[in-house]
Amino acid sequence: MALAVGVALAVVAVALLRGGDDTTSRVSAAAAPQETVGAGTAPAAPPPPAPSPATPALGPSVPVGSQLSHVAVAPDGRTAYVADPAGRAVLVVDTASSEVVGTVPVAEGPPQQIAVTPDGRRAFVSAHDAEAGVNAVVVLDLASGTVVDSVPTGRGPHTAAVSADGGRVYVPVSLGAHLDVIDARTGDVQDEVDTTPNPRAVVLSDDGRLAYVADPVADVVSVVDVATGDVEATIPVGSDPQALAASPDGDRVAVVNATSGDVSLVDTATRTVVATVPGVGASPQHVAYAPDGRHLYTANAGDGTVSVVDTATGTVTARVPTGPTPTGVAVLPDGSRALVTHGRRHGALPGDGVGHSSKSATSSSGVPATCRGTTDTVHSGRRWSMPIARSQAARADSGPKQASSPSSLRATSTSQVSERSAASSANSGSVPSSGSGESAWTG
Repeated sequence: MALAVGVALAVVAVALLRGGDDTTSRVSAAAAPQETVGAGTAPAAPPPPAPSPATPALGPSVPVGSQLSHVAVAPDGRTAYVADPAGRAVLVVDTASSEVVGTVPVAEGPPQQIAVTPDGRRAFVSAHDAEAGVNAVVVLDLASGTVVDSVPTGRGPHTAAVSADGGRVYVPVSLGAHLDVIDARTGDVQDEVDTTPNPRAVVLSDDGRLAYVADPVADVVSVVDVATGDVEATIPVGSDPQALAASPDGDRVAVVNATSGDVSLVDTATRTVVATVPGVGASPQHVAYAPDGRHLYTANAGDGTVSVVDTATGTVTARVPTGPTPTGVAVLPDGSRALVTHGRRHGALPGDGVGHSSKSATSSSGVPATCRGTTDTVHSGRRWSMPIARSQAARADSGPKQASSPSSLRATSTSQVSERSAASSANSGSVPSSGSGESAWTG
């Protein structure tokens, strides 16, 4: 895989299908005409996802942006959205052609993380820059490719989660000790749900009742009832938890820990860590499950790899080299590919003013990656493009503003947490002003 000279940033797709026969059948199926569904006939159920392999292959690079942070995939898998903080834009990638087909400028501030609604109509983009005092969630209309709203938040909005009905967006405020709860229809901040001092990432339970919130300073995951604000459990995990992912069956929450270089697997029934996967890589920053639940993938910023973990055995089955500093990973719904944002050759991670991993991390050993085999870059679906535009349109279907009703939750914090919080703020990462971008897709 060729990387650009200097600062290289990319979206990488790690293939989840192996071998010529599997690839040929998938290409043929993708090229076949779609069967017409008559009026009143229920659409056919989507095919099951491809079985995830233990040793995926690596594909070609696709140039994308200048300073990437995060990637999210549309529910239909046809489009990926990439946050480019240095370019102040969200880039749109067609997953079938592996090409950038649109750019949405984000004038409000550097976009850092992206959450797409379940219906694929909108995206909520966390934009934050501590030095410039930018703290907002920017709302994109994905059909028109425009910014339709900007919602002020607390300090350091981070990786958000959207409820299953698309009605609410839960935004961890990493320097504000709470979640901002945004009405996805009106853009109003309806509530604040208190958490531990430094919430960084959140995932929701299948029924939307519980939020699992990672705090990289306190080294815990909190389980919060979003309706009452009650903390139902506080779960100690590894050192410096940066991201969360819920398993497809909802039985587990995977927590990637940057400093300890491992993954904590939380049982959602017992609310305990039932397994720890050691040695996934150096400074893992993000995690995602394969749709079949058999494997999960970690983006290891410290050693330029993506690790594959067998969820049944808790072992690392492959380490796939991706390029410098992979920071985000997302898997297509059909299980054919995983997309990874990567890119810095030197030291600091793509910064957001509130810091990525602020603790020191050491390299961990793992299974060498297998990078041989054919790549499948064909994905069923039409070419989708987004115009390069920005709109000042009013909020769609906006209603009367609702009064904010802060919850009663007050999480306790120790002096140790307070001291580490101060150290984390002092040692936060920085964003370089420029760089060249590229992305690699493996399919």
